Amino acid sequence: MIGDLHLRSSHSTGRLTVTELMLAAAERGLSHVAVADLNTTEATAQAMKAAARLRMTAIPAVEITAHLEGAETPISILAYGFADAAAAVERVCMAARSAGDDLRRPATTAADGNGSQRPVKTSPPGGGFPSASDVIAAIHSDG
Repeated sequence: MIGDLHLRSSHSTGRLTVTELMLAAAERGLSHVAVADLNTTEATAQAMKAAARLRMTAIPAVEITAHLEGAETPISILAYGFADAAAAVERVCMAARSAGDDLRRPATTAADGNGSQRPVKTSPPGGGFPSASDVIAAIHSDG
């Protein structure tokens, strides 16, 4: 049994479509896969169907950007094995997308003290992301 439980499709930050990703996984001999796209479950149903056709086991997955009280930057929470109709998980994904996920948020620059410029994120405290406790509650609700 060989698997990869943190794949990304073109629905998120990956380059391959779900079909291309599942074919590549099968060609590499993977038996278990999870497409854990960032803040979207759009690939889940496609991945489940494609994996079944290729005789692989697919596990529903998503990576959700969240705010953790006291943390200066957003955190990522990985969710696995949620139900097909994961309404609560999709709600927190939508909230994270509307806040602007960490990989796509515009950055400005600031001097780093050595005369060089470094990128800095510009967002309010918490970044507008759903709270970590709300994300975890949604995962448990749909699990």
